[in-house]
Amino acid sequence: MSKKILVVTPTSEKEMAEVKWLAPPIGVLRLVGWLNKHGHEAEYIDLNLHNVSGRGVGLGGQFDK
Repeated sequence: MSKKILVVTPTSEKEMAEVKWLAPPIGVLRLVGWLNKHGHEAEYIDLNLHNVSGRGVGLGGQFDK
């Protein structure tokens, strides 16, 4: 039985998000890859990308232009 799974990184303050940007969560990405390989539909969203770049998914779930 396959499942749809969304893994979300919690947001951090901008200064912390900039530090996290330098060290991506490799373990989480490997987990998502393993889930996909074993028949699930898994995706990963890093909400800190919005804090660092000002683009992407915002905290309200809105897409910035």
